[in-house]
Amino acid sequence: MRVLIADDIALNREVYRSILEAELFLDISEAADGNAAVRMLNNAGSYPFDLVITDVDMPEMDGLQLSRYIRETETLKDTQILVITALKEDRVLQESFEIGVTDFISQPVQPLELLVRVKAALRLKQEVGYHGKKIAELQDAISRVHTLSGLLPICAGCKKIKDDHGYWKQVESYIESHTHATFTHGICPACTEKLYGSLLKENDTP
Repeated sequence: MRVLIADDIALNREVYRSILEAELFLDISEAADGNAAVRMLNNAGSYPFDLVITDVDMPEMDGLQLSRYIRETETLKDTQILVITALKEDRVLQESFEIGVTDFISQPVQPLELLVRVKAALRLKQEVGYHGKKIAELQDAISRVHTLSGLLPICAGCKKIKDDHGYWKQVESYIESHTHATFTHGICPACTEKLYGSLLKENDTP
């Protein structure tokens, strides 16, 4: 799991890192302010951050502004956010949860509390990822069903189906490419009679 610690005080970043690395196997990065954190989040590419641990009181872009940016950015909105602050004002707590942060810790930070809250946030991230994958699979299945819900051009003679690109395909080929169905072949009684009727009649002749 990948974690980003955003705090303008280097000692704080070092303390949080040492606590987490002593107990958890994590890929931890550091940002000295909110703007640096934004750059790192946006440059993460195919290996995004799972959790951001941020101090509230930082210059230029504070922790609440950073949290709001994360929640309002489509590619980052599922990132978990753990806010740490020495401020005791209720408005900070209220705004944090209105923004949608995952959790909140007051300073001075207790090592056990930090570990417990980070573990909980990362478990939540895994759950979000799991359910997101299942939702995507369901949406794909629904779209496949919808593909076959309209009118399909079918040849009156050979029974081939015209696909979206204008090519004529066998019925089984078209259905297999648009659904999760697969085919096994047999011969119905009518076709059996048509194809092998004469042979069957010969066999029945005494």
